[in-house]
Amino acid sequence: MKTTIDDIHIYVNIDSLPHIILLVLIVLVLIVFIGFIIDHNTTYDDSKLFRKIKKRTGANTIGGGQEYYLRYWVWQRKKRIAIINLLSSMTRDRFYYPDKAWRKAGLVKFPGRRECWINASDLRPDYFNNNY
Repeated sequence: MKTTIDDIHIYVNIDSLPHIILLVLIVLVLIVFIGFIIDHNTTYDDSKLFRKIKKRTGANTIGGGQEYYLRYWVWQRKKRIAIINLLSSMTRDRFYYPDKAWRKAGLVKFPGRRECWINASDLRPDYFNNNY
C-alpha cells in the first residue's frame, strides 16, 4: 500500500489529538481553580445580592407559582452560603430550594451553573417594606 501526503497529514492530526485534549482539560481546571480562589477572597454583600434577585413565573401557572432566585457557579461555595442566608431570611420558615448542596435543580442548562430559589408564597409579608 502506497502512503500519500494526505495520509501523512491525517496521521499527524491524530497524533496531536491527545495533546489538544490535555490542553483543554488543563485550561478548564485552571479556570475552576482561579474561580475558587476569587470566591474564597470575595466578601458578598447582602444588599448587592438582593438587587440581583430575579423573579420568574412558571409557564403553566396563571397568576401564581412565582419564584425568586439567584444563580452561582459550582465552585462559588461562599457565594452559595450568602445566597442561602439571604433567601432563607426572606421566608417565614427559612426554607429554600434545593436543600442539597450539589443537586442540579432549576432551570439552569449550563454545566457548572446552579441556582437557589424560594417560592413567592413563602415570603414574609413585610420583608420588602422593611429591608433594603
